[in-house]
Amino acid sequence: MRAFLKSAFGSVIAVVVFFAVVSFFSVRSSRTMIVTQAEEAVRNLVKTTTGKIDRLMSDVETAVASQKWIIGEKLSDPDYMYKITRELVENRPYIVGSSVAFKPNYYKSKGRFYAPYTCQDADGSLKCFQLGTEDNDYFTQSWYADAFKARKAIWSEPYFDEGGAKIMMSTYSMPICDSATNICAIFTADLSLAQLMDYVAQIRPYKNSYVIMKAGDKVLVGGEEEKAKRAGAYVGKVLNIVDRADNGWTVEVGCPIEEIMRGPQKIINRIIVFSALGLCLILGVSVFYTSRLQKSTAMRERMAGEFNTARNIQSGILPKDFPENVYAVLRPAREVGGDLYDFVRRGDKIYFIVGDASGKGVPAALFSFMAEAAFQMCCSMNLDPGEICGRINEALSRNNEMSMFVTAFVGALDLKTGELKFGCAGHNPPVIVTADGKASFLTVKRGPPTGAISGIFYPCQTAQIPRGAKILVYTDGITEAERVNHAQYGESRLLEFASACGERDVRSTTVGLLSSVDCFVDGAEQSDDITIMTVGMPA
Repeated sequence: MRAFLKSAFGSVIAVVVFFAVVSFFSVRSSRTMIVTQAEEAVRNLVKTTTGKIDRLMSDVETAVASQKWIIGEKLSDPDYMYKITRELVENRPYIVGSSVAFKPNYYKSKGRFYAPYTCQDADGSLKCFQLGTEDNDYFTQSWYADAFKARKAIWSEPYFDEGGAKIMMSTYSMPICDSATNICAIFTADLSLAQLMDYVAQIRPYKNSYVIMKAGDKVLVGGEEEKAKRAGAYVGKVLNIVDRADNGWTVEVGCPIEEIMRGPQKIINRIIVFSALGLCLILGVSVFYTSRLQKSTAMRERMAGEFNTARNIQSGILPKDFPENVYAVLRPAREVGGDLYDFVRRGDKIYFIVGDASGKGVPAALFSFMAEAAFQMCCSMNLDPGEICGRINEALSRNNEMSMFVTAFVGALDLKTGELKFGCAGHNPPVIVTADGKASFLTVKRGPPTGAISGIFYPCQTAQIPRGAKILVYTDGITEAERVNHAQYGESRLLEFASACGERDVRSTTVGLLSSVDCFVDGAEQSDDITIMTVGMPA
């Protein structure tokens, strides 16, 4: 007996050490994965911003080039230049001003200065006037002088226009030549930077993120003061991404690592607690078997209490504070299960997930928690559901030596428009229940379950959800629930139940489906985890 106890104790110590090592490397690899994915998301955001700058300036260049030939044909009619500049500003909302600035005394009747100019007024109307005066000598201004000297089209450095539109702008200047190929005028288009600067200033992937936009040495958005204020407390621990647009302007976004990890760290802590609970359960089982000859009855009661604690912890981790248009239940087949559900409200959108991990018990529960952690992190970056499925797949497929997987349905419902974006990784299609009681399965393209193979692309699919309709998402524990004679609940009974729920709210629909399954199985033992989530579209 003593040798047996010694062997059992050694086995328990080995298992504890093994789980401790696995937990340590899992937490470290999860942190690295989260930071890496955050870096990729921020890099894509910065590239999108510089791409927006490039496209905007390219549109201005194309618009100016398309009008150049008209000026050459109308040089004999100086007043026609007002019509050209007006048409350019009127038809292109991103251009707030345009002029044809002629060289000194080009038209003797017009005097030394002649620069027909059209710009948007404060109320959005257009006004035309002659830009050049003794007090506004445009010949000395960089947008004119530099283009004249370079003999080619150029962009000016950003500046505040005192003489024209009274806003921060950058001017695209293109030389106009007469029939003798001599430069006679500079044709300009003024690009307002106000909207672009506002767009860049609002880039905040995380609470204490900072953003800086520069044109050469000129800072247009943010600056070192804001950078120091927002990230100064995290010196040496800031994810910093910089990208340069084709025109040389740069956009820099910085995110403190501590801010990136703030949300996912809560999930990691839950995983650590649950792993510790698993070790306690293993220890309890070992103690039970080593002392079963003397304490079999007492240990059975203790184990039952520990399993109930495990169930309570898993239940406590799941969201319980439901908004009025979301409700969900999860009932594991064993003490703990591999099903999962979660949701995140961001503005007018609700992101939600229902998943089913392969296997049962603690391993499946741990795997489902990893999927939930990846989902939470992706929601914080406003990724679409297809990309969220891909990120979850990459997170679970790393070092997946047990070849476990998670089927998942991820959705993002816009509560204003009713647009449902979703991704499906091998999961059952949800049921759409309209307010008048019409029930049908959502048409989905199912990709492989997450975690099976890395590098899978999951498309982002869309559907329109009518006002007052409900999205009923479930795991296969519903359709595959069996009676003693192995008859299954099935999809037809699911649709029949859903068609009677047109006027029910999300809570009664969810609870009612669970009751319907229980009534059907008539006391038969539950063989699979059951999860139901109902998401309602406001009427």
